[in-house]
This record gives sequence, structure tokens and C-alpha cells, in this order.
Amino acid sequence: MEVVGQGREFRAFIEYVCGSYWRHGFDPLILVNCWPTPTGDGTSEVNIEYDLESDKLTLHNLVIRIPLPEGAFPVVGSHVGAYIIDGDSLVWTVPLVAPANKSGSLEFTIDGEDASAFFPVTVDFTAEGSLIGIGIEKVMTADGAEDVVYSQEITCTAEDYTVV
Repeated sequence: MEVVGQGREFRAFIEYVCGSYWRHGFDPLILVNCWPTPTGDGTSEVNIEYDLESDKLTLHNLVIRIPLPEGAFPVVGSHVGAYIIDGDSLVWTVPLVAPANKSGSLEFTIDGEDASAFFPVTVDFTAEGSLIGIGIEKVMTADGAEDVVYSQEITCTAEDYTVV
């Protein structure tokens, strides 16, 4: 990559996207499972779990949104992270998911026995690191005479992650 045009320079302190990578049909970075179980007394027990599948990435701001039956309010039991009720959804957030704490769960009981009411579950996160191990090794002046001090931030974001 180089600046187009004679006499032009890269501007300092400006973020440049040097490349992007799009991949379909690969193993997920994180597995998310949702198991609603009707109890037979008009309620359901719901268990949601996540498990980080990559030991090369750290996830930041994991957000898992679970739809709830209309008008029902969950009683949350054990969980990692934090949760809020946002309209007819439970929004579960975990600030950091890394290889050292790669899995977690949230359990709740709620009125209603229709298991389909808890889907689709949506997942959002930002990952620090590269799926394919690409990074910038070196930056040099256009004539190749000198190394240039640089920084890089490699992230991966979830554009559309849904559990149906």
C-alpha cells in the first residue's frame, strides 16, 4: 500500500483500513445454545450458554438478546455478566470473553411454555485478533529507505449472528 501522487504523505493519527476479509461457512468463533424447557405447570426454564471456540481471540462486549413471551417477566437465577430487560427481550452482556474464561451461562424461569417464543436469539460482539493470522509486519517509507513507526489494531465484528 502506498500513497497515490507525488509529494503526498499519509496523515498522522488517522485510521486507515488496509484490508478486510469476508468469510462465509466457517466454524463459529463462539457457540451459543439456548434450551427452553417447558415444566408442565405453565412456566419454562431457560438455559443459555456460550463457549468461545477460538483460543486466538478475545471477545469484548458480548451481547446476547433473548426474546421473551409477551408480558412475561423472567426470574433470573445463576449467571455470569449482567442482564437487563429491554421491552420483550432479556439482554445479557458479558464485558470480556477470553480463553481463560471461555464459557458462561444464564438461567431463568418465566411464564409460558411455547419454546419458539425464545427465538431467534441474536449475538453481537467485537473480537480482538485475527481469524486468519494476518497482520502488518513492517511499514517503510515509499522509497524503502527507512522503517516507519506504526500501530495496528486488528478486530473482528459480528455483522449477523442469529440462533434460530
